[in-house]
Amino acid sequence: LENFILKQSNGGVRSVVWLTDNLIFVYYTSQKPTEESFDMRAAIINISNLTVEDDIELGQFNLDEHFSLGGGSVYDKQNNRILLAIGVASGPDNVKTSSKAQDNKSLFGKIVSIRLSDDQLKMFLPSILSKGHRNPQGMTIHNDLIFAVEHGPKGGDEINIIKENSNYGWNNFSYGTKYGKPDSTYANYSKKYLEPIFYFTPSIGISDIYQCPSIFDSPGYKDCLLISSMRAGSFYLAKLNNKMSALQSIEELHLGDRIRKI
Repeated sequence: LENFILKQSNGGVRSVVWLTDNLIFVYYTSQKPTEESFDMRAAIINISNLTVEDDIELGQFNLDEHFSLGGGSVYDKQNNRILLAIGVASGPDNVKTSSKAQDNKSLFGKIVSIRLSDDQLKMFLPSILSKGHRNPQGMTIHNDLIFAVEHGPKGGDEINIIKENSNYGWNNFSYGTKYGKPDSTYANYSKKYLEPIFYFTPSIGISDIYQCPSIFDSPGYKDCLLISSMRAGSFYLAKLNNKMSALQSIEELHLGDRIRKI
């Protein structure tokens, strides 16, 4: 990957998804040697011959905007597209840069759809699926619904059902609070915002989401999601109602170590 970089927490691979046995989608950071800013990029790599089939830019951010860059992604095989979660690239309590999550001209703070060519070697320009996300992490498709998890600020880690053209509220609304002012909340709720189906306060350091493994074959785990956490060092089994619209119960399985990905 040209200009791939690891620097001051800004660089690295943020998400990888298998497309076929030979093709992977990679969401990563790059930096041109002569510039101060960083690029968020996406690439399709053929691992059989180690070639980059396609590579696109998703946005630029500055050195002080390296927080909350997100990285959840999933391959929607039915529609031959990548669903990618991009964080808002801002420092803690930074109102100006956090507001990019509400800006339709920016991909920061969005979940985007990247359609692929029939041979999956090329990416079309991303389109915004939803907005108002702070630091989205894992994502999965279950029963034709898109589930995503994201870090709140100080508290307010979220489990969301992603619906097209929906606004999830950041940076106007969250169940978390500001870091610099413990008594200050993001309480500007509006009916135009879609609330999470569940949130954790205090935060668990939510990190990924996937369907429960088939070993959970009891009828009570039919519509079950497996959620991982870093701060809590646990897995969570989240059971959905029959309408797939709300969580009915959550069980914690404590491991004692940070879990980044499932």
